[in-house]
Amino acid sequence: MRPNICWIILHVCIWAGLLLILNADDECLIETRVLRNTSYKAVAGEYLEIKCEVVFCEKAQPTVNWFKREQTDVAFTVSSSSHIQTEWEFIDILEGRSFLIFHKIRLTDSGQYQCQSGGSNSHNINVFVNVDDGRGRTTVPQKNESSTNSEPTVNSWTYMYFAAGIVPFIIIAIIISVVLMCRCQGESKNETQTEI
Repeated sequence: MRPNICWIILHVCIWAGLLLILNADDECLIETRVLRNTSYKAVAGEYLEIKCEVVFCEKAQPTVNWFKREQTDVAFTVSSSSHIQTEWEFIDILEGRSFLIFHKIRLTDSGQYQCQSGGSNSHNINVFVNVDDGRGRTTVPQKNESSTNSEPTVNSWTYMYFAAGIVPFIIIAIIISVVLMCRCQGESKNETQTEI
């Protein structure tokens, strides 16, 4: 009994499809992880560090930028004389934590902060700086109350591009499989009828 060419073609197509899907996820997406409604409270002059977890695909440390959310987002440029520093800590091979460190936090540091890496923006991190007036702590309100509800929008087009590339491939693979299976069944019925 000789091997059926239709079944061989079907197996080759399935293996080719599996290999293409296996290598389809070469593009690495970096993900920043900060829980919604994360808040930190500090007294003016104290030490405070806020953190942002980052998941990445390459073993090299990704670039993480910190922004203060105002009317226009202000990126931090850290200098040696600044009271603000950034640090990095590896959690795992492909996961780490970026810290924004305030050595002596100021009243003007109150506000919303966000970390960004590889096009992925974190949720807002609220920082409240209080003044110790000797009788208790008094919260200093934020200047821009309208920005308290501004959360970064998830770019859903990224997912649409992935789906647009994968879905047609899957549909084509299913159609080819069904056609080859029907054709193989038809040929095997014809062969059994001619043998009888």
